[in-house]
Amino acid sequence: MTEAAYADISIDQGADFTMQVIWTDPANEPYEVIHPIRLQARAATGQVMLDLTSYADGAEIPEGVQPTITYNSDSGVIQLQVPYSLTSTIPHGELYYDLFTTYRAPVYDLTSGVESSTERRAKILTGKITVEGRVTKDV
Repeated sequence: MTEAAYADISIDQGADFTMQVIWTDPANEPYEVIHPIRLQARAATGQVMLDLTSYADGAEIPEGVQPTITYNSDSGVIQLQVPYSLTSTIPHGELYYDLFTTYRAPVYDLTSGVESSTERRAKILTGKITVEGRVTKDV
């Protein structure tokens, strides 16, 4: 596993935000991502300003709730979705974030020659989120 990639993100206050991350190994093969996946963004003071998480496959999602992290285990795609109702509550300025992902990794037993898999967790992204303030109100 390599070090987390650094990526700055810009979010417009009061607008929907969507971003896709395609996570592959050095051979360009997708990692088998699974639940839980979590992104937290904090102000310089340490206060959590944004907290996104995935739902497990087959989990019942409450009516009216839009998942903030969705994923495709076969393709390694992770999608972050922040609705305008949430971005409008985040003060403009800079936040610091990281994205932790759980994935299945192959394990080869040298003694038995049997290959299996195990769950692992990795920080795959880190950086700054700039929340751009809004001028237009009451949209």
